[in-house]
Amino acid sequence: MLKIGMIIGSTRPNRFADMPAKWLLDGAAALNDLKLETLDLRDYKLPFFNEPAPPAYTGGAPGGGLA
Repeated sequence: MLKIGMIIGSTRPNRFADMPAKWLLDGAAALNDLKLETLDLRDYKLPFFNEPAPPAYTGGAPGGGLA
């Protein structure tokens, strides 16, 4: 059996990653010779990238404000 680890790297509250991750997990569940494991960085206390939007969208300032 082939084991693959999928890392969900976004920890933002409004991330899009949950939708394609679910799609991939559902597809992998239909295969008998593949096991897809998920590592979600939200499950770990990380002190960075918790803003609702990427800094590139907010003028570069953390927290969503303009510098």
